[in-house]
Amino acid sequence: MAQSLHNIAKYHESLEVSLELLKSPSISDEPHFKEALYRLIGKSLIGVDDYSKALPFFEYLCSTPNATSSDFAFLGDIHLKNGNLRKAKTALEKVTEYDVAATSLKAEIYFYEKDYINAYNTLEKTRQITDQYFGNSITSKITGTVEDFYKYEQALADAELKKSRAIRYSILIVSSLIIIVLLIIFYYYRRNKLVQLEHSIMIAEELKKLLTDNNSKYNRAETSIKTLLSSRYETLDKLCNTYYEYHDSPKMTKHISDEIIAMIEQIASEPDKIKEIEDAINLYEPELMTNFRADFPNMKDEDYKLFMFSVLGLSINTISIFLNAPNLRSVYNRKARLKDKIQRLDETKRKRYLDFM
Repeated sequence: MAQSLHNIAKYHESLEVSLELLKSPSISDEPHFKEALYRLIGKSLIGVDDYSKALPFFEYLCSTPNATSSDFAFLGDIHLKNGNLRKAKTALEKVTEYDVAATSLKAEIYFYEKDYINAYNTLEKTRQITDQYFGNSITSKITGTVEDFYKYEQALADAELKKSRAIRYSILIVSSLIIIVLLIIFYYYRRNKLVQLEHSIMIAEELKKLLTDNNSKYNRAETSIKTLLSSRYETLDKLCNTYYEYHDSPKMTKHISDEIIAMIEQIASEPDKIKEIEDAINLYEPELMTNFRADFPNMKDEDYKLFMFSVLGLSINTISIFLNAPNLRSVYNRKARLKDKIQRLDETKRKRYLDFM
């Protein structure tokens, strides 16, 4: 940055940056960096015509093994500006390469000694060196510019070719991606349709199975209803036959009473009859008695019968007869205990069973 400021003749700004850099230990401890920085500071001080401050920087540079001809030329120029011709000539003697700075110093010494002919000849030589430098520079720049132009044209053509290829590749890639996306969409669409079809088939099969089961249940219910109706009419038929045979006999009442007692004992004690009633309940209330026995596997037969008769909607009086209970209180107490047991079940089962109690 300091060098750039110096190159555009902003010497004061260049000095500020350079002097700040000189304070850094990493710069001051490195000889090459320090010499380059001293050289830049010295030139910037000459640029602002402060030769007295520039003197120590070039004296230091000329005392190092890396001193250049330009360093001695600048040092001689500073001595000459300070009026010290002897030191200026001493510095000029150490110049090994006569560049613009060294040749200019030599011409100034001739002017200082009033040797105008040698001064003129030296300035002419300085002009020739300068013209040669600028001529070579211009030729180099023109040649470089032409070469750069052709290189630019070639680079532009290469860039256009790469751009064209990139566009083709991009179109190909995008088209391939679109095709892949469409294939994926079609695949999932077809898969969803197949899944929906399979689901519909499963639902149809389930409905068919459900219809078959319902038909089977309907047939069983129809058979059970017919059996129950037949059983009721059979009982009525027996009572009517008994009445017909004994209606003129004083023993008619006893015979009818015996028939009723026999019917009650059959319902109350015969396992087949109890099983028949439970099966009929299971048809009307799906698996009610089966589930009840599974939830209470260790209850007494009287408790199962009490729940069964409650489901049938029989009165306490009728239930007490079928249970052969000594009195109605015992039936009430048994029913209360059964409710307490039902209360311990989960809400769904509890509600279902208590609805019949």
